[in-house]
Amino acid sequence: MDRYMFNNSRYPVNMICYLESETKTVSAALAAWGPQPEGEPDAQCPRLALKFSVR
Repeated sequence: MDRYMFNNSRYPVNMICYLESETKTVSAALAAWGPQPEGEPDAQCPRLALKFSVR
């Protein structure tokens, strides 16, 4: 489903936030992908590195 949405949106960066609930806590995982190369409909969307800083 993610690949279908990313390919059709053609945005330069697509991010998804996965939320998980365990006992009484909620955790989040972020992932980002770029669009498929033009003219290569079977190519994988390249996964992008995410960097965060917390102060």
